[in-house]
Amino acid sequence: MQELISIIIPIYNASKYLHECLDSIINQTYDNLEIILINDGSIDNSKDICEEYTKNNKRIKLYNQKNSGPSKARNKGLSLAKGKYIIFIDADDYIELDMIEKMYALAQIKDLDLVICSYNEIMDNDVIKKNIETKELFQDYLYGTEAGGYSWNKLVKRECIKENFDEKLYIMEDLVFWNDNSKYINKIGLINEPLYNYRIISNSLVHNKSINKKFISSLDACNILIDSIDEKHKKYYRLIYIHNYLYVRKYLKKNKNSFIQKYKKNYQKCLKDILKDRSVSRIKKIKILLKSRFNMFVW
Repeated sequence: MQELISIIIPIYNASKYLHECLDSIINQTYDNLEIILINDGSIDNSKDICEEYTKNNKRIKLYNQKNSGPSKARNKGLSLAKGKYIIFIDADDYIELDMIEKMYALAQIKDLDLVICSYNEIMDNDVIKKNIETKELFQDYLYGTEAGGYSWNKLVKRECIKENFDEKLYIMEDLVFWNDNSKYINKIGLINEPLYNYRIISNSLVHNKSINKKFISSLDACNILIDSIDEKHKKYYRLIYIHNYLYVRKYLKKNKNSFIQKYKKNYQKCLKDILKDRSVSRIKKIKILLKSRFNMFVW
């Protein structure tokens, strides 16, 4: 007998791709699905598309909320989910028709807490297969693979999710979420077949009007990770922190918002702490770059 699997889809202005996404889910070879759509205050016709699908498929449940971001939407979905397993899918992506059947089968055969699959990266007309290298520990998937921290290429037991998404984060919230829950995940498996299709949209982060807000949020996420993960994986997030700090440093300097002013010194202090770490050889080169190119004094 098939066990219930809950699929959680946060939706915000995804009408262009939503039909393809939902069709790939309702036509899965695995049938016992609970499909939870969280409309996060869309201002296009995403809500109308969702309502159209709910009329024709009893497995689909639609919940509407004011625009609050994907973390709050996913948390809402988690609070409603009744399945033994959880899958997160982004509304502008789509999945192979046998994805859930294959991931569930492996989870059952080996009694796994989590199953990860490879994926296709789609941009315009280009499709690039992204294989995920086999790792022994979940932490090595998270911090040592290209899509380890994403939410959308994983099937996980509901009982292994004990921490919610951090709703204060607007970017890298997936990685922090899995980092927080990694202590509850013991047995993992990999399907090195591209069962998920991840669409890169050109008007996403780098063209978004809220880019500064997102990059500042990434500083918060990096701080969380640097404080909590093992030493061998910290170097990468130190470099991300430096890169993103340089991107928003003028914004931090000029913005008079009280919240920004309150935390600006914290961000600067974290940068100095990172630059003091002499164990990271690449950091030393960046210290020279900061001093010469950006006229920043580095301790």
